[in-house]
Amino acid sequence: MGRVSLTIIVTVIGSILLDSSSLNAEEKKSFAPLNLRLKTLGGKQVWSDVRIIQDWRIQRNVYTGHHRLLSPKNYREAWGSREHCDQMMDQQIQEHGLEPYTQTVVVLLHGILRARSSMDDMKHFLQRFGHQVISVSYASSRESIDDHARSLRDVLDDHKEIDRIHVVAHSMGALVIRRYMKMFDEPRIKRIVMLGPPNHGSSLARMFEDNTIFQMFWGINGKEMASNWKQYEPRLLTPNCEFGILAGDVSKQRIRNPLFDEPNDLVVTVNETLLGGASDFRTVPIIHTFLVNNIITMKMTHRFLKDGYFETESARRRIAP
Repeated sequence: MGRVSLTIIVTVIGSILLDSSSLNAEEKKSFAPLNLRLKTLGGKQVWSDVRIIQDWRIQRNVYTGHHRLLSPKNYREAWGSREHCDQMMDQQIQEHGLEPYTQTVVVLLHGILRARSSMDDMKHFLQRFGHQVISVSYASSRESIDDHARSLRDVLDDHKEIDRIHVVAHSMGALVIRRYMKMFDEPRIKRIVMLGPPNHGSSLARMFEDNTIFQMFWGINGKEMASNWKQYEPRLLTPNCEFGILAGDVSKQRIRNPLFDEPNDLVVTVNETLLGGASDFRTVPIIHTFLVNNIITMKMTHRFLKDGYFETESARRRIAP
């Protein structure tokens, strides 16, 4: 057995045995185990971002509670306690000259069972037009919407230098930002674009909520959007800023979902996306998954963030409160 292989095995076993839960309060703060610089998947389903700057990010594991620091290319640069990862993040800021964000940023929120990589095309498109973008990862199927909102607060509270925040939210991401705005006072949020948002819960989730496989993959969020929706909906804020909605409608396309008898994007119906008070609303012939990376929706998203409407002022379609 090679020395490198032996080192990896010893490190992994040691990490398992050295459970931070057995440490006292002071030890937990400085918990800093040996780190192997490993390539990761970037945080899919079991990791939520708590601090981000220029694509460096600290993530929390929703099962163990420990943290890790990832580089922009998703290499693990450190792991252990939050305090230790913060120290290592500060070190990276100094070494790489990472500049703080200035004035206005766009926050991207992916949907359930997705990851921030699903928003990469949108991110790069907006950056081409000069937008500063923070793409957030959260454990979309493993924690509640309330938990996702709290993680988002950690990310945004770290950036007091930001004056204005715009949000682009896909699917359940729209519920996360609505819950965030209900839980926390955030006057910096100015414009929101919702892509295929289940603003009235999910009839698809209700159809399958008793299915074991559905429960395993969608987790508590599936329940919140299904039978628990009537109890959960009052906990969401109708945004008190400008917001626009882009709903997919493929009812006239060859591909259809036989479970729906009304216009839909294969996952969410058009009626489920509606929310009174919207500054603009459009339907587009795009399936739910591709709402985040279709050139039509990306152009409309950029226009709304810039001007507050999807096409022109005269073509604006408001939804009455």
